[in-house]
Amino acid sequence: MAGTVVFGPFVGEFGWELLYWQGWVRKLSRTRYQNYRKIVVSRIGYHVFYDTCDEFLGIPQTLFPPDFSARGYISDAWQKGFPGMGTKRRFGFYLVNDLINFRKPTLKYDEAPKGDSSFFQSASKYLDSLVKAYGPDCEFVVPWLLNNINGEIVGFSSTSKPQNLNDYRLSHKPDWSMQDLPKIAAAKRLDVLNHQQHYVCVFPRKRMFRREDKNWSEENYLELIRALQNRNKTVVLCGSPEGAYFADRTPPNCIDLINVDPIERLEKQVAFLNVSQFAIGAMSGAMLFALAAGCPSIIFGELNQLHRYYEENFTKTRLNYVPELSPTVTNLLRIVDCFCENADTLALKQSKN
Repeated sequence: MAGTVVFGPFVGEFGWELLYWQGWVRKLSRTRYQNYRKIVVSRIGYHVFYDTCDEFLGIPQTLFPPDFSARGYISDAWQKGFPGMGTKRRFGFYLVNDLINFRKPTLKYDEAPKGDSSFFQSASKYLDSLVKAYGPDCEFVVPWLLNNINGEIVGFSSTSKPQNLNDYRLSHKPDWSMQDLPKIAAAKRLDVLNHQQHYVCVFPRKRMFRREDKNWSEENYLELIRALQNRNKTVVLCGSPEGAYFADRTPPNCIDLINVDPIERLEKQVAFLNVSQFAIGAMSGAMLFALAAGCPSIIFGELNQLHRYYEENFTKTRLNYVPELSPTVTNLLRIVDCFCENADTLALKQSKN
């Protein structure tokens, strides 16, 4: 082998790892680092993204402080103390574009740092331990540093003043052409899968800091779940305990993939997404994950985000984006029924061909 390369540690947003990191790592693994021993360091269970690497190392959960808030390649309060629970400030608008798109004013949040230490310091200390473990000859490709590989610059520039570190202009994302982005597939088939059932994956997003306005209510999700079950669908609950409803209880007759071992959580969710009729949920990185797994999806969210979800749907999976942040259950079900009807028609045409 030519040497050893470590990709990571990745501590940023789930959506960014999906869209702007794992595909670049896969491309580099098959080109620049083809003859290297390839090691990936990311959150426990995220090995499903790194099929071209030789070894996966899960970041200890103890590294992340309570109420950790990832953002881009890094986190909120990256160099201003540990991220803290958002503090409600006032009703207001986030961006001028919100005014243009007639978005209602919502409660704004501050990420209140806790303590004098920063997450940057903790993450850097962890990186130092990896450098020590793998030796001075090992190459590192780190998302919170600028990586210049064959003239391609990817990562995060952390040389600016601390108050500007959450500026997205400091994040250097790879173009689609710089990535290898196939459909994400489960490495093994689950014995519990029954192909006679009509699975529907529901992502009941619940995040109680930064963009709480994107949460649909728990009552709405329960009503949606009951309606889907009345349509002879088997509801599969997807997400993670720290970011979803039903982390403390599971609605009747649902398959719970939220409260499972984190080592297996994503793997199991991918397996169900690969065979489900469709997925449904509010705008989030999790819904882009459903599309990446090839699962047709219904996503509801802000009008000014519509184009992003079609652009970032790199598998070109069937998508219906509902440009409304808080649709009624009744209206959403009308879209569900049309979505299913069109899917049945398409399947019938394909069977005849």
